[in-house]
Amino acid sequence: MQHETQRKLLGYSVAKCFLLNLKIERVWQRQYAGHAEAKAEITDYIVGFYNCKRLNSPLSNLPPAVYERQMAAREPRFVSEITCPPLLTA
Repeated sequence: MQHETQRKLLGYSVAKCFLLNLKIERVWQRQYAGHAEAKAEITDYIVGFYNCKRLNSPLSNLPPAVYERQMAAREPRFVSEITCPPLLTA
């Protein structure tokens, strides 16, 4: 139960950080004529810039879309392969 709570808190902090960056880099820098314009501008920012061009230090200074493609191309490894080396047979 404790791990689930920690995971939720981590997810909240990541979301809060993203939303703060969105506000600083886009929302607070512009005046919008209405809701439709704001929605279009923010969507363009997320899809066109944040996911594809903006470098993110937690992702090895790669944009999220590039990092995701690189991770998807890697051969999956099970945690047990990392933490438990194979047993040697004599």
